[in-house]
Amino acid sequence: MTSKELREKRASDYAIMEDLQKRATAEGRLMTSDELSQWDAADASFKNYTEQISRLERWNEINSENRSIGQVEQSISAMPTNAREIVKSPEYHTAFMKALAKRDLTSNEQSMLREMRGTANHNCRNWSCRWLCHSLPIFL
Repeated sequence: MTSKELREKRASDYAIMEDLQKRATAEGRLMTSDELSQWDAADASFKNYTEQISRLERWNEINSENRSIGQVEQSISAMPTNAREIVKSPEYHTAFMKALAKRDLTSNEQSMLREMRGTANHNCRNWSCRWLCHSLPIFL
């Protein structure tokens, strides 16, 4: 079941609770025991759908992160061996982070980053990965 479908079912329970509340308020009375049992059932169902929505959205978030990590790893594994070693090196990571922070780079760091520019040709769906992969040449 999708998040949208769960939200629609939850909205139905909300409408039931709202109707029961409005009816009792309009008549200037408290809810009857039958209305209270309907309210409690709709409220329990509402809470259940809310928990399911939270779980589903968290799962989608985790799954999306996992896929984007896999895409980056796949991109690195498709690089030539010498390029893979450069990307894995601490020097490259230092240069990359300095470039992101817009700090001054040594000529060696600049050439290393230029050499690796365009090697992460994967189909980015994750916004942070897309920004990192496609903005780095702008920094240089």
